[in-house]
Amino acid sequence: ENFTKALTFARKYNLKTEEALAQHDLGRVAEIRSKIPVAKKHFEEAVAIRRELNDHEGLSKSLNRIGIIEQGWGKLEAALKYYEESYNEAATAKYVRGMAIAMNQEANAYYLKGDYKTAIEKYQLSLNHFETNKDTNGIVSTFINIGGIYNTLEKPKDAIYYYRKAIAYSEKNHYYQKLGEANNNIGGIFVPD
Repeated sequence: ENFTKALTFARKYNLKTEEALAQHDLGRVAEIRSKIPVAKKHFEEAVAIRRELNDHEGLSKSLNRIGIIEQGWGKLEAALKYYEESYNEAATAKYVRGMAIAMNQEANAYYLKGDYKTAIEKYQLSLNHFETNKDTNGIVSTFINIGGIYNTLEKPKDAIYYYRKAIAYSEKNHYYQKLGEANNNIGGIFVPD
């Protein structure tokens, strides 16, 4: 496996930046293979090296992945701490996309906790960062997420408002990946399960 070879090479020649990157990439591979404890260990190794290097952008990425793992295990408070730290590291690096992603993950965790008000606030903040970064996928996904909360809260007008924002933004930017999802969500309001 190439990432394992990269890790061996980086260690042999004491290339810390490359070692951290290889650890992070091995974590992603382990996630894809559903080897979550192994993935977490690789991300933790990446975090330790990136702290030593003061690699704030890299720290943001690796901390975010650990947060996602904790969230998947139902440890929402632990996940929130990782997301907050991920956001702070991204802000230090002026890594706007990382700030948006970390804030979006925080919103997801608050949603899972049933704290919909805070989730919407966090989604709005992440939306601002995605807009600054002109991240079409992030913008459209966030509109859909906010619409989903309003749908959960049985506020169909608000839900439809955000789903329509997702549709309009998708069409304007020729981004059709999420168009069907937003349209289906509107349909689900009118024809519930």
